[in-house]
Order: sequence, then C-alpha cells, then structure tokens
Amino acid sequence: LHRGSLRLYPLPRTLLLPDSRHGNWSLIEIQTSTGAVVHYSFASKGPSTHDVSRPQACSTCQAATTALSQHLRECQQPCPEWQVDHQRLASDREVDRSETRFLWTMAQRAGGLPVQGDPPDTFRSSLAQTIVAEVLQSRTSQPPSLIGGLTGLSRHEKAERRWSAVTGHSGTLDLTSTWQRVAQMPLGGAPMGWEQADRLLQLTFNIASPAVLVGIKRQLSHLRAREHDATRPFGRSAAGVFEAGLWHKSNEQSSRIGLALTCWYVHDLRQQHSQRGCPDPLGQTVGDIIQGLPADARDYRQVEDKVKEWSKRAWPWKQLARIARSPNILCFLPQGVGYFSGEEGSSMTDYRTLKKTQFEAMEAVLQQFRPRLLQNVPPDFFEIFLYNRLPAARFAFEQWMDEEMLQEPLDSSKFDHAFDPQPN
Repeated sequence: LHRGSLRLYPLPRTLLLPDSRHGNWSLIEIQTSTGAVVHYSFASKGPSTHDVSRPQACSTCQAATTALSQHLRECQQPCPEWQVDHQRLASDREVDRSETRFLWTMAQRAGGLPVQGDPPDTFRSSLAQTIVAEVLQSRTSQPPSLIGGLTGLSRHEKAERRWSAVTGHSGTLDLTSTWQRVAQMPLGGAPMGWEQADRLLQLTFNIASPAVLVGIKRQLSHLRAREHDATRPFGRSAAGVFEAGLWHKSNEQSSRIGLALTCWYVHDLRQQHSQRGCPDPLGQTVGDIIQGLPADARDYRQVEDKVKEWSKRAWPWKQLARIARSPNILCFLPQGVGYFSGEEGSSMTDYRTLKKTQFEAMEAVLQQFRPRLLQNVPPDFFEIFLYNRLPAARFAFEQWMDEEMLQEPLDSSKFDHAFDPQPN
C-alpha cells in the first residue's frame, strides 16, 4: 500500500490493514465487494490522529482505497463506491489498554465477530499462551508450515524450497543453483543478493504463467463485449499509434498493455530513423505522426511532447521485446498475479524498476529454461492491444474454464494450442 500497489489474487472479501501513526495503532477494515470501509482507532488520550467528522479526508484510507481501485481495474473487476466510516474504540483504563484493544479488535473482525464492549480480562493471558504454544511447536520435529508466521519457514527457506522444485513443461526442475548464481551477479557495485535474485526469478517465471493467460482471456472478453462501442480500431501507422496512445491514457477500462506497447512502438520508430542515419530522429518521428493525423488534430507541440514522454518510458519495454524478439511479451506480463502460491503477485511496474544486469539475467534464464516462451502466439497478437483491433475468429483458450487453465503447469503443452483460431 505504501508503494501505491496491491497484489492479491484472488481478492479476499474482507481486508484488515493495521496502521500506526504517532505511536497510536489503528485498524482499517475493507469489504471489497460492497465498498464499506471502517477505520477503527484506539488512542486513549489526546486528540485522534483522524478527523472523525471528515472520514473521507483520512490519508491512510485514501491510500488503501486508491490501491484497491487500481488493483480491481488491472484485474478487470468492478470497483465499488467506497463508503468510509470512523469508529473510535478508546478506553481510559491502563496505559497498554489501547494496544490490547487493537489486537482484540483485529482478532474479532478476522472471525467476523462484533467489537462492542471491552476485551475480556482473560484476553491478554490467552494471547500470551497462544504465542508460547506457537514458539514451542516451532521447536518440535514437526515439519514447518508453508503458510509462514511463527510456525512457518523463514523467507530464505521459502525461497530455497521454491527454486528446488519448479514445475514446468519438462517436469520438476531444481533451480537452486541458478538462484544462487543470479544472487552473486553484480548490481550497483555489490552482489545482487538472494532476496533480489528470488524476486527477479519470480518475475521471470510469472511471464505468460497460467494466471496471466486467464487475465488475457478476461481482457479479450471485455474488449469483445465493447466491440460495437463508438471507439473504432486505430490505423496501423505512426498516427494510429499516437491516437491509440492518447485513448489508452484516458480510458480507465484499458489495461497498461496498450500504453506499454505505445511507448515501445514510438521508441522503436525513433530508433529506426537514427539507425538509418537520419539527422533528426525525433523530428522525423513527429513528422511521421503529424502527416497521418487529421488537419484539425495536428498539434506539433503536443505530438513532440508525447513522443519524448513515451520514448523516455520505453526502456524496460524495449529490453523485454528484445529478449523475446517480439513485442508480444508485453501482453503477457502479470498484472497483480503470480505463478507461485503463497507469494504476492507481480505487476508491470515491477519490470519498470529492473536494471540492465537484471534483464541480462532474465534473458539467460528464459533461454535456458523457457526456450519455447510465446512460440505459438501469433506474431501480430500485440496489435489487439496496440490498435484496439480484435480478430474476427476467437482463440481456443477464450472458451476454456479459468480453473482448467490454472491447474496446468508453466508452459504446459495444452497452451501450445491456446491461440488456435476457432470457427465462428
């Protein structure tokens, strides 16, 4: 939430978000289907850190609902109208009562129970007994829980277990040595480290994973439902890409795929002019766009500003397209989903933060372990999202059930026929 992003798939019906401001704990409860938001505060003395009379002005609630709204849009899910309420559950009893009240409220709401009244006198002793029992259990010979927590694995152990048994097209692979080798690669003058290597490998294997294909299927369904709207397909030209880019930017229902492809296309066109020896690649790219625009839409300054902006943002998308030898890869980046259960999903923003060394490591891993990535995707598939152009024939996987797809391993042979055109 602090990064402005939320990665939960599937999204639970209830979210409980602890928060601490100025030494005071509070709890935000969000009902994701109805849009009801309740912010519980527990400050026992002094003014509340939240304005009870203006709950909509709470910056923490705004950050939470903004992140949720973004997540729902990326998953092509309806976004409710958020209704924020504030409840102060303070007590003037002993000093640590507010912390106790906070923990009790969180436990009550996790179980769907009411929070009126004070916690029972036995709550703290019961909580202490539970913690001691958890610690003792973790020291027994019982195998650790995969869920984590006090009885779970450490982050390093979870990563080690993850890469020791990756299920893919050719069976189960042990990528522990690959993970360790990537961790030793230099990044910013020091080894990358096991945590960044773990995250990088997750980004690598999340590309075109079954959950991503489910997301693509849903986006195609959404586009087909709007096929007869006023928005027309854009022309296959520099001007068409420019018009599409403006539409992608202003269209809330559009995914980030179209904008990423717009940035890639404009940068690629500019680079082509440079490689041909053009003395002014920027001016030539702007000229290509202006030439194809209607006379009343030829705003040179606007076009030039957009070409500069999109070119500046294109670097990570250019790296991915180079690695895959096709811009199709930009259509198959995760948007809040992941292949590995129990871990947070990935988003397109995660790829924008990668450095050159990390892209090189990703390329080597893909070449070694996923050489058939996107091999059976039509070469012009990306035009669906770039130009808003749907093919008349549906793809085979548009008829498949979500559960059926999610049960398949990474790069399953079943997906070799996912893009076979089906007769109307």
